[in-house]
Amino acid sequence: MGGGGSKQKSQGAVGHSLRRDEYYMLQHCLYSLPFPPGTINAEVVAAASKITERIEYKDPITLLSKGERAKGIYILVKGHLSVLSSSRDLVAELGPGSFVGEVSTLFYQPVTATVQSTIPSQLLLLKEGTLRRAIGEVVSTDLMDYFVRRRYFDTSGMLDQGDLLHRIALDTLSKLPLFSKWNASALTSLVKQCKEDAGIPHPVLLIPNNSVLATEGEKTEEVVIVTRGKVDVRLEKEVIATLDSARWPVWIGEEGLFVNADNLCAVCASGTCQAVRLQKSTTQSITNKYKAEAGLAFEKLAKVWQKRLSQQEQFPDRMKAELLLPVLLNTLSQVEMFSEASLPYLYDMAVLARANLHADSDVIVDGSGNVAKVKRALQARETKASQRKKQPVSQEPALRRIQGEEAASVLAETDIFLLPLRGEIAVSGVNNFIFPERSLIYLPEAQLKEVRLVAKGATLVLTIEGRRLLNLCNVYSDVHLNVPRPLL
Repeated sequence: MGGGGSKQKSQGAVGHSLRRDEYYMLQHCLYSLPFPPGTINAEVVAAASKITERIEYKDPITLLSKGERAKGIYILVKGHLSVLSSSRDLVAELGPGSFVGEVSTLFYQPVTATVQSTIPSQLLLLKEGTLRRAIGEVVSTDLMDYFVRRRYFDTSGMLDQGDLLHRIALDTLSKLPLFSKWNASALTSLVKQCKEDAGIPHPVLLIPNNSVLATEGEKTEEVVIVTRGKVDVRLEKEVIATLDSARWPVWIGEEGLFVNADNLCAVCASGTCQAVRLQKSTTQSITNKYKAEAGLAFEKLAKVWQKRLSQQEQFPDRMKAELLLPVLLNTLSQVEMFSEASLPYLYDMAVLARANLHADSDVIVDGSGNVAKVKRALQARETKASQRKKQPVSQEPALRRIQGEEAASVLAETDIFLLPLRGEIAVSGVNNFIFPERSLIYLPEAQLKEVRLVAKGATLVLTIEGRRLLNLCNVYSDVHLNVPRPLL
C-alpha cells in the first residue's frame, strides 16, 4: 500500500521528541519492514524518531491514491483508515499502530490500493528520502513473499491472486500451534478441501463488518482463522474481548475439533476481516487420511483439551469466557512479561494454565509476615514505578529482559506469578493497595511467606508456576521474557 498526497497542512515539526505511544508504533513499524536481519536496532529506531514528521488531518482525506507513488510510510497514531480496491470495495480497516505506504516506498511500486481516513486522524510520516538515508536501500524479500508475510490482498493485479491467497492460507495455518506439527502435504490437502467445501476459488475470504463467525449456544462446527482484521467476543451481548490479528492470526473454535461442545460466546467481525473457514468434518477427514503427518498430533491435543475443559466445568459462564483460548492468548500477550513471547510459547502456557475462582475476601496467598515491612516495600515499589513513567523512552530502564536459556538464573521452580483475569487482588493489612484485573504479581518463594493476598470481589486467578515457565523456556530457548520486579 502506498501513496497520494493531500493539501492539508502537516502539524508538528520534524525532530520533535515522540510521545511514548508514537515511539513504540514507530519501533513496531520499522521492525516489521523487510530489511535484512540486524538492520533495525535501538539506535536506528532512535535516529528515525528524530526525522519522523507528525501530521494531523481534521477532515476525512484520501491519504494514498492507487497508481501513484507514496511520499513515504504513514503510521496511524489516532483515527481510522479504510483500504479500498479499484472497484471501491472495502478490503481492510486499519486502526492505530497500522502503517501504509511501505510497498510503494520500499519496492518502488505504484500504490496498490486507495487508503482513506474517514474521521480526524493523527499520523507519523517517514518520508522516502530521509528513510533511505537513515537505513539504506536494500530489502530482503520479494514482493510476493512480503504480501504473504503481511497477509495482504493484491488489489493491483501485480501478483497472481490465486497463488497469493493459497500461500497466505498455507503460511497462516503452518504458524498456528494447532497445525504446527502437520507436514506440507496434509496442510495443502486441508486448504484445497476447504475451498471445495465452500465452493470458492480462493481459501481466504472477505468477511463484512458485523458478520457472525460463531453463534452463542450453537454447536462448534468449524474453525475460523482471521488472517487480517478484528473480531469481538460477546457473551449475552457483553463484549468480553476484541481480538486483533495484527500480531498473529486469531482463530476461533479449536475446542470443537476435540469435544462435542456448544459455543460459549458469539464472535462477530469488528470491521471488514479476511479469514479462512475450516469445517470440523473436513479437518477430521484430513487427520484420518494423514495419520502420521497430522492425526497423531491431534490425538495428543484432544487429551489436553478434555482435561482443560473438565477443570472449568464448575465456573460460571462469565469466568469461562476469560479462559476461552483466543481470549486468554490475547490477555497474556498484553501482559508486559509476555509481550515479546512467541505464539507457540503462549499457546502451550494457555492450554495447560491453572485457574482458580475465589469468592470475595477469600485468602489467595496466606503469608504471615510483618505488615509494616510489607507496607514499606510496596510504597517503595510505587515510588519507583512513578519515577519510571516520567523518564523519556530512550532512558527508560528495561525490566529484566531474559532469553529462554537465561531463565534458570533468574527464576526458581517454586516462584509463582498471579494474574487476576476477573476481579481484583488486595494486600491484606495495607489499605488501598489493590492489584486490578490483568496485572501480574510476581512472588518468589520467600515472599509467599511474607504477604497475605485476598480476593476483592469474585476473582478468577490464573496461577503461573515457575516450574512451568522454566520448562517452556527449555523448549523455546529463543523466547524473550520481560520479568517484572517481585512484589516486595
